Amino acid sequence: MYALTPWGAGLREPIEGLIRWSTPLMVRGPGGDRFHAEWLVVALRALLVGRATAHRSSTVGIAVDDQLLQVRATRSGIEVSLHDGRDLDAVLRADASIVLGLAAGGLTLNDTLGLVDIEGDEASLRAVFDPKRAQVGDSISQ
Repeated sequence: MYALTPWGAGLREPIEGLIRWSTPLMVRGPGGDRFHAEWLVVALRALLVGRATAHRSSTVGIAVDDQLLQVRATRSGIEVSLHDGRDLDAVLRADASIVLGLAAGGLTLNDTLGLVDIEGDEASLRAVFDPKRAQVGDSISQ
């Protein structure tokens, strides 16, 4: 089994910093490169790191193009991966630019009303993208 050494793991923060810096290019790509939704796995992990952790565990799906990702918020942090078939508390269907805006904190779920499709438990989505508001019980009205 492969595992990073502590020295190798020290690269995580600089790499995540580069991902956060490159977020504006991610959707359109330099020179018009085609966007691939699975790139969001790495980007979301980097953008959501350090967010307040959830008071309750939730797993939400993020549907971009024809790809379904899952984001799991727990007390110990955020995990992002391609959907592994587990049940999802909610699914957010949106363009990649909106998902990146939510993850980067430039947008709130309330800002995206009419631009996204939300299925399931809105509080679970807030636990991932807007944990401070999720704590006070703010809900999305559609």
